[in-house]
Amino acid sequence: MVELENTKDLAEEAEKNNKKREAAEAERERQRNYAKKLLDQSKREEPLPVPDEIKNHQKKVPEKIQQQLDKWHSNSNWLRRFHILLGLIVIVSSVTVAARLVDVNSNFMSWVAWLAAVSSTLLTSMMIETKSNHYRQAWRLLYTAVLRFENEDGFTYKELNDAYEQGEKTIGDVEVKLR
Repeated sequence: MVELENTKDLAEEAEKNNKKREAAEAERERQRNYAKKLLDQSKREEPLPVPDEIKNHQKKVPEKIQQQLDKWHSNSNWLRRFHILLGLIVIVSSVTVAARLVDVNSNFMSWVAWLAAVSSTLLTSMMIETKSNHYRQAWRLLYTAVLRFENEDGFTYKELNDAYEQGEKTIGDVEVKLR
Protein backbone atom coordinates (compact mmCIF):
# COMPACT_ATOMS: atom_id res chain seq x y z
CA MET A 1 0.00 0.00 0.00
CA VAL A 2 2.85 2.37 0.88
CA GLU A 3 4.49 1.46 -2.37
CA LEU A 4 1.27 2.32 -4.24
CA GLU A 5 1.07 5.75 -2.61
CA ASN A 6 4.72 6.43 -3.49
CA THR A 7 4.02 5.46 -7.09
CA LYS A 8 0.96 7.71 -7.13
CA ASP A 9 3.01 10.62 -5.70
CA LEU A 10 5.73 10.00 -8.27
CA ALA A 11 3.16 10.00 -11.07
CA GLU A 12 1.68 13.29 -9.85
CA GLU A 13 5.15 14.80 -9.56
CA ALA A 14 6.01 13.61 -13.08
CA GLU A 15 2.77 15.12 -14.41
CA LYS A 16 3.53 18.46 -12.71
CA ASN A 17 7.04 18.44 -14.20
CA ASN A 18 5.61 17.65 -17.66
CA LYS A 19 3.19 20.60 -17.39
CA LYS A 20 6.02 22.94 -16.30
CA ARG A 21 8.17 21.70 -19.18
CA GLU A 22 5.30 22.22 -21.66
CA ALA A 23 4.63 25.73 -20.32
CA ALA A 24 8.34 26.61 -20.59
CA GLU A 25 8.46 25.22 -24.14
CA ALA A 26 5.34 27.22 -25.08
CA GLU A 27 6.95 30.42 -23.69
CA ARG A 28 10.16 29.79 -25.63
CA GLU A 29 8.11 29.21 -28.79
CA ARG A 30 6.20 32.48 -28.20
CA GLN A 31 9.50 34.36 -27.78
CA ARG A 32 10.96 32.77 -30.93
CA ASN A 33 7.88 33.79 -32.91
CA TYR A 34 8.08 37.37 -31.59
CA ALA A 35 11.79 37.58 -32.43
CA LYS A 36 11.09 36.19 -35.91
CA LYS A 37 8.33 38.77 -36.41
CA LEU A 38 10.70 41.59 -35.43
CA LEU A 39 13.39 40.22 -37.71
CA ASP A 40 10.93 40.00 -40.61
CA GLN A 41 9.87 43.62 -40.03
CA SER A 42 13.47 44.81 -40.02
CA LYS A 43 14.10 43.02 -43.33
CA ARG A 44 11.25 45.01 -44.90
CA GLU A 45 13.15 48.18 -43.93
CA GLU A 46 10.09 49.54 -42.17
CA PRO A 47 10.49 51.11 -38.78
CA LEU A 48 9.57 48.97 -35.82
CA PRO A 49 6.35 50.01 -34.13
CA VAL A 50 6.93 52.36 -31.21
CA PRO A 51 4.94 51.39 -28.13
CA ASP A 52 2.40 53.98 -26.93
CA GLU A 53 4.13 54.40 -23.57
CA ILE A 54 7.23 55.62 -25.44
CA LYS A 55 5.28 57.77 -27.92
CA ASN A 56 3.44 59.58 -25.14
CA HIS A 57 6.54 60.13 -23.01
CA GLN A 58 6.65 63.89 -23.52
CA LYS A 59 6.19 65.97 -20.41
CA LYS A 60 3.16 68.25 -20.38
CA VAL A 61 3.93 71.96 -20.54
CA PRO A 62 1.96 73.83 -17.85
CA GLU A 63 -1.09 75.58 -19.29
CA LYS A 64 -0.10 79.00 -17.91
CA ILE A 65 3.31 78.77 -19.62
CA GLN A 66 1.66 77.81 -22.92
CA GLN A 67 -0.80 80.71 -22.57
CA GLN A 68 2.05 83.18 -21.98
CA LEU A 69 3.93 81.78 -24.95
CA ASP A 70 0.89 82.34 -27.18
CA LYS A 71 0.27 85.80 -25.69
CA TRP A 72 3.86 86.95 -26.24
CA HIS A 73 3.76 85.73 -29.84
CA SER A 74 0.47 87.53 -30.45
CA ASN A 75 1.64 90.76 -28.77
CA SER A 76 4.83 90.80 -30.82
CA ASN A 77 2.90 90.38 -34.06
CA TRP A 78 0.28 92.96 -33.11
CA LEU A 79 2.86 95.57 -32.08
CA ARG A 80 4.87 94.95 -35.25
CA ARG A 81 1.78 95.48 -37.41
CA PHE A 82 0.78 98.59 -35.44
CA HIS A 83 4.31 99.99 -35.87
CA ILE A 84 4.16 99.42 -39.63
CA LEU A 85 0.69 100.98 -39.84
CA LEU A 86 1.79 104.09 -37.94
CA GLY A 87 4.85 104.37 -40.17
CA LEU A 88 2.70 104.21 -43.29
CA ILE A 89 0.29 106.81 -41.89
CA VAL A 90 3.21 109.14 -41.10
CA ILE A 91 4.65 108.74 -44.60
CA VAL A 92 1.39 109.19 -46.49
CA SER A 93 0.10 112.08 -44.38
CA SER A 94 3.46 113.91 -44.34
CA VAL A 95 3.87 113.58 -48.10
CA THR A 96 0.27 114.75 -48.60
CA VAL A 97 0.90 117.89 -46.51
CA ALA A 98 4.37 118.57 -47.97
CA ALA A 99 3.26 118.12 -51.57
CA ARG A 100 0.14 120.22 -50.94
CA LEU A 101 -2.01 117.72 -52.75
CA VAL A 102 -5.05 119.34 -51.18
CA ASP A 103 -5.79 123.04 -50.70
CA VAL A 104 -3.75 124.22 -47.70
CA ASN A 105 -6.68 126.17 -46.26
CA SER A 106 -9.08 123.20 -46.35
CA ASN A 107 -10.32 121.49 -43.21
CA PHE A 108 -9.15 118.16 -44.63
CA MET A 109 -5.53 119.37 -44.83
CA SER A 110 -5.65 120.35 -41.15
CA TRP A 111 -6.76 116.83 -40.23
CA VAL A 112 -4.06 115.26 -42.37
CA ALA A 113 -1.41 117.44 -40.73
CA TRP A 114 -2.78 116.56 -37.27
CA LEU A 115 -2.76 112.84 -38.17
CA ALA A 116 0.87 113.09 -39.33
CA ALA A 117 1.90 114.79 -36.08
CA VAL A 118 0.04 112.37 -33.78
CA SER A 119 1.22 109.28 -35.66
CA SER A 120 4.81 110.49 -35.68
CA THR A 121 4.66 111.24 -31.95
CA LEU A 122 3.22 107.80 -31.13
CA LEU A 123 5.75 106.12 -33.37
CA THR A 124 8.74 107.73 -31.68
CA SER A 125 7.63 108.19 -28.06
CA MET A 126 5.98 104.82 -27.40
CA MET A 127 8.98 102.84 -28.71
CA ILE A 128 6.62 100.30 -30.28
CA GLU A 129 9.31 98.68 -32.39
CA THR A 130 11.51 98.10 -29.33
CA LYS A 131 8.63 96.64 -27.33
CA SER A 132 7.74 94.34 -30.24
CA ASN A 133 11.35 93.15 -30.39
CA HIS A 134 11.36 92.51 -26.64
CA TYR A 135 8.20 90.40 -26.92
CA ARG A 136 9.76 88.45 -29.79
CA GLN A 137 12.99 87.87 -27.83
CA ALA A 138 11.01 86.70 -24.78
CA TRP A 139 8.94 84.40 -26.99
CA ARG A 140 12.07 82.87 -28.52
CA LEU A 141 13.58 82.30 -25.08
CA LEU A 142 10.46 80.62 -23.69
CA TYR A 143 9.75 78.67 -26.89
CA THR A 144 13.25 77.20 -26.80
CA ALA A 145 12.78 76.27 -23.15
CA VAL A 146 9.42 74.60 -23.95
CA LEU A 147 11.02 72.54 -26.72
CA ARG A 148 13.84 71.48 -24.41
CA PHE A 149 11.35 70.70 -21.63
CA GLU A 150 9.31 68.48 -23.93
CA ASN A 151 12.27 66.65 -25.46
CA GLU A 152 15.11 66.55 -22.92
CA ASP A 153 14.75 64.27 -19.94
CA GLY A 154 17.00 66.41 -17.74
CA PHE A 155 15.19 69.71 -18.39
CA THR A 156 13.11 70.51 -15.31
CA TYR A 157 10.04 72.55 -14.41
CA LYS A 158 12.34 74.91 -12.53
CA GLU A 159 14.39 75.60 -15.66
CA LEU A 160 11.16 76.21 -17.58
CA ASN A 161 10.00 78.68 -14.93
CA ASP A 162 13.41 80.37 -14.97
CA ALA A 163 13.05 80.87 -18.73
CA TYR A 164 9.61 82.40 -18.15
CA GLU A 165 11.03 84.81 -15.55
CA GLN A 166 13.87 85.77 -17.89
CA GLY A 167 11.30 86.40 -20.63
CA GLU A 168 9.33 88.71 -18.35
CA LYS A 169 12.54 90.64 -17.59
CA THR A 170 13.30 90.85 -21.31
CA ILE A 171 9.88 92.37 -22.03
CA GLY A 172 10.27 94.88 -19.22
CA ASP A 173 7.89 97.71 -18.44
CA VAL A 174 6.17 100.09 -20.81
CA GLU A 175 8.53 102.95 -21.54
CA VAL A 176 7.59 106.32 -22.93
CA LYS A 177 10.35 108.47 -24.34
CA LEU A 178 9.61 112.17 -23.94
CA ARG A 179 12.13 114.55 -25.47
